[in-house]
Amino acid sequence: MEADQRAFLAWLADEVRTRGVGLVIVAGDVFDRTQPGEDAIALLDGGIDALRAAGAEIVMISGNHDSA
Repeated sequence: MEADQRAFLAWLADEVRTRGVGLVIVAGDVFDRTQPGEDAIALLDGGIDALRAAGAEIVMISGNHDSA
């Protein structure tokens, strides 16, 4: 599933850039478990970096699967 997630994040960053999106909201359950693996954290970090580089601010709201 990692390849699909990577592809989605690349697509989303491209949409942000193309459409001039200023804000991306991620609402709840960023990860599917309270202790995500390092690869999942790295994937998220890269996705956030790409969205920021495309011009968007990011707002993330944790869900019941996300740790503090």
